Amino acid sequence: MLSTVQSTEKELLEIPGITPLSVEDEELLRAAFLKDSIEYVQSFFYLLRASHGKGGSIGYKFITKEVAAIIGYRHNIIYITPIRDTTKGEILQSFCQKISLKTGCRILIKKFSKRKYPKLHYNKTAHLNEIELEDDTCAETVLNLPKLFISPEGSINHKAKRFFRKVKRFKKLDLHFDIIEDLSQIPFEKVLKFFKKDEEKCESFLPIVAYLYSHGQDNRYQITVFLYKGRVQGLYVIEKFSPKEVGLYTAVTAKNQPGITEWMDHYVFQQMFFSGIHKIYFGGAENEGVDYYIKKLLPEKPKYSVKTVEYVS
Repeated sequence: MLSTVQSTEKELLEIPGITPLSVEDEELLRAAFLKDSIEYVQSFFYLLRASHGKGGSIGYKFITKEVAAIIGYRHNIIYITPIRDTTKGEILQSFCQKISLKTGCRILIKKFSKRKYPKLHYNKTAHLNEIELEDDTCAETVLNLPKLFISPEGSINHKAKRFFRKVKRFKKLDLHFDIIEDLSQIPFEKVLKFFKKDEEKCESFLPIVAYLYSHGQDNRYQITVFLYKGRVQGLYVIEKFSPKEVGLYTAVTAKNQPGITEWMDHYVFQQMFFSGIHKIYFGGAENEGVDYYIKKLLPEKPKYSVKTVEYVS
């Protein structure tokens, strides 16, 4: 007998146009990205994460001449992440209706833009919790590096003193970390063991990590791994959008020492600043605690506005 997850995923695949997402779809999806603007959602890394299912499995895609969207099923909710709809949400609305009738599941639209999809109906009074909202619990932010680092040498803005105080405190521990930028030098099992300390986080980021190991090195991506006594203590994955703009798609630290996250963030962001990067797109935050921490870095709002909403017929 099929489990609820297996049954729902079987029903999804019975809907015309829905097919499994795979790493071979990267260029196909990149072709659907907007060419005239930079948005956090326009990354294959993000789409892999948004599609994830039970155990870190990769989800599904729906691509036509007019529409491109990613589908994931978790927490008994179907998540749809639209990339493009030239009908301003009309086809997306019809597509959601087909899924709803077929599966009976709630549908949440990730990274919904009222400007892009005005014809898509959503519940304006729904109160979604952190588990449902995931990384859209708090609004997206952008880190303006020349605002955080105010000199060519990388001096920190005094307004970010709460952040830098933790960095200095951690430095006093005088711990030696090996910093690796080539993921192939680290066995996959070591990285997996690091993520498995948090099952939810492991499922969310596993598709990205698995992709990186299968894909190999790529100039579009910047990877930083922190090792302490041979054990992974932090992993950062950045995608380059332009010579001066990047997106941060993985920033996971061990959090086993006060200040370790601040110290690793400081190292990675300062290296980006030294290489000429001006903006880091952070995406949204999964809870208010993470959002409070990000505000210590003096972030700004992106030029666009997106959120997770609940579809209604």
